[in-house]
Amino acid sequence: MKIRRVLGNNRKKVFVLDTRKGVYEFPYSELNLKPTARDPLVHVAPDPELGNEGFTYRLASGKENTVHLEHVLRFVDDLTI
Repeated sequence: MKIRRVLGNNRKKVFVLDTRKGVYEFPYSELNLKPTARDPLVHVAPDPELGNEGFTYRLASGKENTVHLEHVLRFVDDLTI
């Protein structure tokens, strides 16, 4: 499954991922590198190096991290159990 689009929702503190199978929310709290008021999210996009099966985000400080879609789906599955 590929990510068509990903957006950062700073108000809800989640990433919103649009895929062929649906829309998923992934909270900032699950990230290793979390956006903060002092170091906010400035860019997020599907990662072509992962075949759009993950996304990369960048903070104002220049720090970047990548999240694979499998991590998002595992989180969503844990919520439904």
